[in-house]
Amino acid sequence: EGDYSGRLIPWRHYLPLRKDHGNFGDIVNILRSEPMASEVIEAAYQEVALNPENSFRRMVEIVDTALQDGFLDLPAMMLPHRSEADSTRPRSAIQWRSWRRGVQRKIHSQLHFLIFKRLLGRLSEQRRDAIQRRLGLLMHRLFTLIGRAK
Repeated sequence: EGDYSGRLIPWRHYLPLRKDHGNFGDIVNILRSEPMASEVIEAAYQEVALNPENSFRRMVEIVDTALQDGFLDLPAMMLPHRSEADSTRPRSAIQWRSWRRGVQRKIHSQLHFLIFKRLLGRLSEQRRDAIQRRLGLLMHRLFTLIGRAK
């Protein structure tokens, strides 16, 4: 049971098992019926897996847009400093890495503020710490991928 952001349609793209497992027999019967199971699998593949709106590229575009929109609202002093003389992309690999690290630090601090000060402020300290550790690992992986993308 779930809504899955409206991207998946129950009984078409997946077989919804009720929380009480009351329809378990129905699910098993569909899975044992090759034509019915194949119909669900094929619809999920054609309409969900192959849909460009569900691609990794699209997810990156959505995140990039959200980050860009978020940076437009930040005061200029919060953005990585770049002088007028250096208004173009950094010329050397060292300048590029330094600038990228600055952007990463700003993204990290803004996400940290948003998540921990605003969204998770009502949770217990123990729960917040556990979430912060997990998000720290995810952020590290994200920035590792950003570093490799250059």
